[in-house]
Amino acid sequence: MPFAIPQNHDQAGRWRLGTTLRLVLPSVLTIVLFTGALFVVILPALEQAFVERKREMIRELAQVAMDTLAYYHAQEAEGRLSLAEAQARAKDQLRAARYGEGHKDYYWINDMVPRMVMHPYRPDLDGQDVSDFSDPHGKRLFSEMVRVVKRQGEGFVDYMWQWKDDPGHIVPKVSFVKEFKPWGWVVGTGIYVEDVAHQVAVITDRLTWVGLAIILIVALLELFMVSQSLRAERRRQEAQREVERSRGMLRLVMDNIPQLIFWKDLAGAYLGCNRAFAAYLGLETPSQIKGRRPEELSRKQAGGQNLLKAEQRVMGSGQAELHVIEPQTGPAGAPLWMDTNRIPLKDAKDQVVGVLCTYEDITRRRETDRALKESERRFRTLLENVQVGIAIVQDGEIVFTNPEEERILGPLPLPFPLASLAGKVPEDSPELHKLLEVVRATEAAGDAQEGQAWDLDLSFLASQKRGAGQPVRWVHCRARRMAYQGREAVLVIMLDVSKARELEQLVRIQDKMASLGRVAAGIAHEIRNPLSGINMYLSALENKIATGEGPEIEAIVAKVQAASAKIEAVIKRVLDFSRPSAPNVSLLNLNQVVKNVMELSAVTLRKSGVSLEVSLTQDLPLVHADGQLLEQVLLNLVTNAVQALSEIQGDKKIGLATSLERDRIIIKVADNGPGVPPQIRERIFDPFFTGRRDGFGIGLSLCHRIVSDHGGKLSVNTSQWGGAEFHMELPATVYWGYDSHG
Repeated sequence: MPFAIPQNHDQAGRWRLGTTLRLVLPSVLTIVLFTGALFVVILPALEQAFVERKREMIRELAQVAMDTLAYYHAQEAEGRLSLAEAQARAKDQLRAARYGEGHKDYYWINDMVPRMVMHPYRPDLDGQDVSDFSDPHGKRLFSEMVRVVKRQGEGFVDYMWQWKDDPGHIVPKVSFVKEFKPWGWVVGTGIYVEDVAHQVAVITDRLTWVGLAIILIVALLELFMVSQSLRAERRRQEAQREVERSRGMLRLVMDNIPQLIFWKDLAGAYLGCNRAFAAYLGLETPSQIKGRRPEELSRKQAGGQNLLKAEQRVMGSGQAELHVIEPQTGPAGAPLWMDTNRIPLKDAKDQVVGVLCTYEDITRRRETDRALKESERRFRTLLENVQVGIAIVQDGEIVFTNPEEERILGPLPLPFPLASLAGKVPEDSPELHKLLEVVRATEAAGDAQEGQAWDLDLSFLASQKRGAGQPVRWVHCRARRMAYQGREAVLVIMLDVSKARELEQLVRIQDKMASLGRVAAGIAHEIRNPLSGINMYLSALENKIATGEGPEIEAIVAKVQAASAKIEAVIKRVLDFSRPSAPNVSLLNLNQVVKNVMELSAVTLRKSGVSLEVSLTQDLPLVHADGQLLEQVLLNLVTNAVQALSEIQGDKKIGLATSLERDRIIIKVADNGPGVPPQIRERIFDPFFTGRRDGFGIGLSLCHRIVSDHGGKLSVNTSQWGGAEFHMELPATVYWGYDSHG
């Protein structure tokens, strides 16, 4: 990398050695000084102090012996004891006296001759002249003791002597001697130098081990500290190198990003900038801008005073101003749009020391956004006005619908679960399951089937409210995979084909009617001639019976006439169906037609126990229609409702209602009977299709044709009571006194 810092391994090695010496040398010197002080100063001083303490101890012990002799001398002086008895008791008491480790240290007594008066470990010397007794080094120790006593009265004498009660072990010894003048005795006791040296050696060993332990601990601590220090130093140097690399990377990033970046001090002088801003101002390198003010540059920013005020405002308030869109002028005078950010620079004390500014040229982006918004507006206008329903399904929920889709499905709260469309599909209809399967198949399709589409025809209710007599809409659906808001989705396109289906149904029915008309005409032609003859013979037979030629013949003739009349009625209805006459059209008020039907069916309703509920909208416009034909249609619908109600128990209700919806007059005939199953609603108006055992299947077909001939539409749905509701629409023509256009 161009900004990486090279590392010299020899320099690194020398640095590690120098750092180690700086860290270790003080500790090593401290340990050496501590060791020297311990063995050169502390231990000799300790040994001397120990010897002095021992000397003081034997001095005090000698004084104890002198006190004993003084006691017995007092006994002698008082006459309680003779001189011999007092000296004997004093010798016995001092001979038995012991002290020290193992109670083997002792006292002895000699006189000024010197002659040994008492020695507990050398009784062979008692009473002997020891002036010439010398130690292995030739020192006459007892003569030396007498000499010290005569000169000073008391003092210390060092010599070689046996180790306590062991005559074979001769060691150095220091004794303290003192004269007891009343009796001319010299009392002495001593310490063994070897004993002192042993104790000092024990202390020395302990101190040595303790010192070694301390040195080891200090060395380990020093090693740990050195290791940690070296590691910390390495981390510091690595951090320093990382900082240098980061600075280099920051400079590299700043010099390569397209935004214009610069920063100033409180006085408005430039502290630095990136390469893009330097090029924007016509400078070769960013370093040329440092310390210069905007007015000192050969190329100045457009609107410099306003920009300077904005920078001063940010430094004064201490609050950043982010993403402010400002118009500026480029170097060539071209208008530019800049996305500007001004951020106050603060020091460690949270004091503002300058301002950081970034400019981003968003001119092309604004043009693109403007074009995109225009495109979105056109696309949204297209979606809102296209005569095709569009829905987007994502994760089983409808997340988008256009107005045409809302017209087809009704208003939906988004997101709307696709499975909840069950309320808009006729009962027991398999179309919803087909739609769900198509959507699932589309969602599960792989990339290889990206362009494949699935088609399906569905029937939907016209609104969410059920049982309100709304017609069924037929829609053609097409599903295709797509991406919506970055996620997989299914585009469902719905085309309302209800009009086409109605036209197809009407053409199909008319074809059936034409065919049936031709068949019916032939049947009527073939049957009518024989029936005419039958009627002629019956008339003749009736004349004979009138002359009294037999009562039985009269009954037979009556039956033949009834059957013939029935055949004639059927043939007439077939002829009416096959050759419909032209409607006798006049201006009618449909409320009056409904009232006429109510009067005609009143007796039938009363005998059948059916209550009638009527709701007529007043001031309905007039229609051009044949009143008798419309009465025939309504009377047929009421009669069918009465027959359907005969199959149920309890309350029986029929409803008649009129209403005005835009330019269409609606007449509804509803009941609370068993209703019409959804699967047969499309076929119920087909000729000769019937749901009753005694039906001919002609009445509803004739009603449907009469309504169609009037330019209207007849359909069936579910009533508010759960039964059937027939929905008849007729075009309005004029209002009372005015035509339908006002």
